[in-house]
Amino acid sequence: MIPGTRFPPSFLLFLLWTLQCGLVLFLAAINPNHYTTIDSHLYLESASRLLGGEGYRIRQNNVLIWNGIYPMGYSSLIAMVSFMTSLNVLWASKVLNLIASAIWLLSLRKWFGESKALFMGTLLLLGSFLKLWAHTWSEPLFLMVLFSWFYHFVRNMTKPGQPAFRDFLILFLLGTLLMLIRYAGIFIIMLTVLAGIYSALKHTSLRAFFFLMLSLLWLICFGGYLWLNYWHTGSYYGGERLDDTFRFLPVTLLFAKGLLNELLIIRDFVPGKSDVLFLVATFLQIFLTARLSLNLRKTDHQIAGTTESWVRYAAGTAIAYLLFLFVLRNISPFDPPGYRLLAPFTFLAVWALLLYLSEYAISRYSKLLFAVLVLASWFQLVPDKDLKSKFQSLLNLI
Repeated sequence: MIPGTRFPPSFLLFLLWTLQCGLVLFLAAINPNHYTTIDSHLYLESASRLLGGEGYRIRQNNVLIWNGIYPMGYSSLIAMVSFMTSLNVLWASKVLNLIASAIWLLSLRKWFGESKALFMGTLLLLGSFLKLWAHTWSEPLFLMVLFSWFYHFVRNMTKPGQPAFRDFLILFLLGTLLMLIRYAGIFIIMLTVLAGIYSALKHTSLRAFFFLMLSLLWLICFGGYLWLNYWHTGSYYGGERLDDTFRFLPVTLLFAKGLLNELLIIRDFVPGKSDVLFLVATFLQIFLTARLSLNLRKTDHQIAGTTESWVRYAAGTAIAYLLFLFVLRNISPFDPPGYRLLAPFTFLAVWALLLYLSEYAISRYSKLLFAVLVLASWFQLVPDKDLKSKFQSLLNLI
């Protein structure tokens, strides 16, 4: 039992997931296009053609071609869920995202205990993550697999003794799956190489071999997949994505704006469009955060060494992803970094913060403030279009 409640944490964990499911499915149902984008339609088309026995293909210029734009992991799993549930591929994609979060919550429960899992799991209820989960995008699945990879990676970095073949196999499969969901998964290779070099400097040769061999195998697998794309389409990644123009200052400004909006969990800052509602939301967030911080300072706490270690590794992994994305954005003009592209960074950062706070004996008042902050983040779900006129109509009715 969690102090102050009459319910076992396992039931509350299930309730949290059920709430996420209800909110995500509700959002997807009421949205005119069910939270789909051009990317979503490519995922869904490939999944449909896999189910129809046509292979991992999309129609382009009235010709069926191999889908080299995105790796096949996400569409393949959508097709699998659709086949097993008889749902159409659109709703199978939503169910797949929710299955991923269920597995993540169960993993947290196993790895960190029920009470901490419940507290850390609340990040799934933040407005930006509810919106992310409602979309037919590969990011929710990517986040869940990334976290599992991160957990096993850190365990093998910090546990005494030598890594076993089972550890090698788990990390290899998780890393490979990560790259099959999003090409951006290759950023883990850099981290693993650094882990191998660090282990070599510490004179743990077997562990160094473990990490360097993993890196080599992932490079071979990723290179093999790019060759498969080239063999099918004549392009390594579904078209031209890279150029030789380096845009350091403009990209830095884009990232600064994106990171600012990741901090503003209630309402985003939009240059030239931000209004009174943005100012009210920002003030509310500052007030709630300040009150919560003051309350926590008065609370007894003792941060365990293992918790500090997890927080450091999570911060390092989040920063590594951010640096990877920054370098890539300088040589590839993809979308500006928003909540979707920055989700791996934000997810790990928020998880680390919640893990750290879970060591505090949090009072009921602090829990209430935290709950209000989470609920306030749902304002992110309110569309910007015609918001002022809709709000004025509501005031007139009152």
